[in-house]
Amino acid sequence: MARAGRLTRNSRPVPGRHLLTFELSEEGDELAIHGDPSGLRLLAQRLNDLASKAEGGAEGVDQLSTSVWGGNELSLEPQGSNTRLVYQVRIVARARPR
Repeated sequence: MARAGRLTRNSRPVPGRHLLTFELSEEGDELAIHGDPSGLRLLAQRLNDLASKAEGGAEGVDQLSTSVWGGNELSLEPQGSNTRLVYQVRIVARARPR
């Protein structure tokens, strides 16, 4: 687990309900991301925040989780067929070497 000081995760509840799932194929070799507009915007904002940190020379970590894992960013309702729901996604941003 990431050190708390490096997390960029916003612990406030996400207003309104959105759809965002990460699902692995049965073989585990494909990842599908399902989202409605607000769920995709949430993901895009988190990625943009991490990219800004990395561009500034800092590293960053963010986590997206289902309610089962103590979060509220990912939905618990699978959208694909023959897929396995991912309950937590960790995104790590690396600063560019100078």
